[in-house]
Amino acid sequence: MKTWVFLLLLIVATGMQYVLPQVWAPLRFMDFILILTFHAATRSTPLQSVWRGWLAGLAHDLTLSPFYPLGIQATTKMAAGFLSRLACRRINMDHPALQSLFVFVLACANNLAVVGLFIIFGQTCPAQSPIPLLLGAAATACGNVVVRMLIVRPPADLFEVEQP
Repeated sequence: MKTWVFLLLLIVATGMQYVLPQVWAPLRFMDFILILTFHAATRSTPLQSVWRGWLAGLAHDLTLSPFYPLGIQATTKMAAGFLSRLACRRINMDHPALQSLFVFVLACANNLAVVGLFIIFGQTCPAQSPIPLLLGAAATACGNVVVRMLIVRPPADLFEVEQP
């Protein structure tokens, strides 16, 4: 993935991360930036995956509350980018079910890492129960399915004109 394409998609994903939950509240659980980090990592070198994950996480940090410590999402997205690239080198992620399962596990690990960093830094964690963490991971995995179907590999008959 070219750098300018990644930056453009990062702007779009950051905007979606900020605007869409205000339009429909359940979308606040979906991590659009993690989906971008995963797909960028599958198409990048390991070093690019780390840098792109860090940049995506930093953009995510900037859209959050001013009380949210800067750098937490950057750290976890950097690790997510590295783990995604490492897994894609070892495992064939072409199958949608395997990819969605991996994104679910990646989102769970990302959410747990965020909670862990809050604890390490002595901050009050925004998630007081594991339910939002699991909902966020499930929503992110479902969002990945939509991204995979519509954007990454559109079905052949999705844009065909029906014949009378």
